[in-house]
Amino acid sequence: MTIFTEKENVEDITATVKGWDFVDPERVALLGCSQGGLVASLTAAANPGDYKSLVLVFHDGLFVALQHNRP
Repeated sequence: MTIFTEKENVEDITATVKGWDFVDPERVALLGCSQGGLVASLTAAANPGDYKSLVLVFHDGLFVALQHNRP
């Protein structure tokens, strides 16, 4: 499994969820924690109209940025 196969999985899940009759397809949010934040970012960037909001909790890129700026 790679971040790119995880992205494909999220796209498949999103399509399924948007098809449920109790889900408003215009109000779907995407949440990613840690490495999931990277996957969520990649997914949202590749599918800009699919998500109303994106929530990132300790995104991997932030960790890299914090590590890079350490003395």
